[in-house]
Amino acid sequence: MPSYRMHIPIGQIRISPADVLAQAAECVPDRHTVEKKDIELVRGTPRLVIRFFVPPTSRQDEDLAARETLREAIMKISVFAEVTPLNEVLLTRREKGRFLPLSRPE
Repeated sequence: MPSYRMHIPIGQIRISPADVLAQAAECVPDRHTVEKKDIELVRGTPRLVIRFFVPPTSRQDEDLAARETLREAIMKISVFAEVTPLNEVLLTRREKGRFLPLSRPE
């Protein structure tokens, strides 16, 4: 199955810090499987990192599904956390054991 990771920087949160990861994983649609979720600190900014699978189809359709999932997740995460800075949102796809950048949100 094609594997993707979304890296979403967050600022102020509006829920308990203990609930952030669980809520973030809930932002991925049921049609995809969340494999791993984490929070990393990059240059002083916390980022939600969610690794998920999409059903195998064609490369173009898989990437489109991943981009749509990222957009949906950002909208849902923004309910409980400030998503900022947007220019640091990143979507990667696993290629031969490495995660390579796919796109930034439009």
